[in-house]
Amino acid sequence: MRNDVEVIQGIASFTGEHHLQVKSAAGEIMEVAADKILIATELIHIGQAVLVLGGTLQYFVETVFNYRTLAEAYKIAALDVWNRIAG
Repeated sequence: MRNDVEVIQGIASFTGEHHLQVKSAAGEIMEVAADKILIATELIHIGQAVLVLGGTLQYFVETVFNYRTLAEAYKIAALDVWNRIAG
């Protein structure tokens, strides 16, 4: 319970190394390994926006995220919670 709201933690995991494609000023596309800081910055703004706007588990279950991105982890975690509540 947090602030009189029941909290259930959902889990999402990705295996393997994550890579980003970066386009240089010269137009060359390079692939670089994403470090934990870049991963966190990709994810934090989504959760923050949903919280500020009063979003619920239903938002993450129904929202379409690009496949295979780290942002999709929100949907996977939400479906994990949804299945535990329903099951």
